[in-house]
Amino acid sequence: MVIELDASSIPPKGVTTPSYFSVFVGYTPRQLLFFSGIAGCDWTSNGDLDREDVIVHLGVATTPYFQSTVTTALASLSDENSDFVFATDSAVVETAPDGTLQLRVRIAAQGDSGTLNAFSYSAQVLSDPISSKILGIISWSREFGDPAQAVLVGGQPMFRIAAGQFVSTPPPTPGGFGSTSFDESAAGYSSTPALSGDKWMVAYEIDGVPFGPTWQLRPSLLPGMLVGPPAGYAPDPQFDPAQSVALTPSVPSAVGVDFVMTFGHGPK
Repeated sequence: MVIELDASSIPPKGVTTPSYFSVFVGYTPRQLLFFSGIAGCDWTSNGDLDREDVIVHLGVATTPYFQSTVTTALASLSDENSDFVFATDSAVVETAPDGTLQLRVRIAAQGDSGTLNAFSYSAQVLSDPISSKILGIISWSREFGDPAQAVLVGGQPMFRIAAGQFVSTPPPTPGGFGSTSFDESAAGYSSTPALSGDKWMVAYEIDGVPFGPTWQLRPSLLPGMLVGPPAGYAPDPQFDPAQSVALTPSVPSAVGVDFVMTFGHGPK
């Protein structure tokens, strides 16, 4: 049996006064993470030297390559009729199956009967920060127009791509009208387009996309950045297919999230 606690949940599960902060150190910046708290394990011994693993989920994502130090100390114990023994056989920071950090402490207790109620911990982790991103290509037929000179020569982005979620707001009064808005979480821009045959193609990148939720992507053509579309086409583009992405610490990036830009025919 493993005792599992969670310092990152709201409210924390089995952890009192959990704290966490991070700083960047070094000329090639690395992330230094600090964790501390009091882990309530309530481990009872009935005379033997009983051992158990306690896992404290820290809930912070990082790369698989990190260094760490851990210190544990007695926080609370109780004993009825005998001397009590408390030991920490090992304490390590490791990566959980979901890619976040967790603290694993091997505790031992001996008493008749005695209970180890809690222990305090302090952990420091030095790591490269994990980078979340979405990458893809936007393409369109040259018949719809060419990029403006500000894009091709001046280096201006042609597209802005937002990641977010649609949020519905109920009507303020019965019988009224509700509304739907796009709640943006992260955004990125396109690079310099390239012409391949009769098709333009341009790469884009969105950095810092939060882990967990499923995000819908919304590309938009920036004003004045396309010489087009020709007469007979609608002025506003369409982007297909609809794309949604969910990132996790174990899968922190999505590649090949592509769109094709088209223009419908305008009114005759």
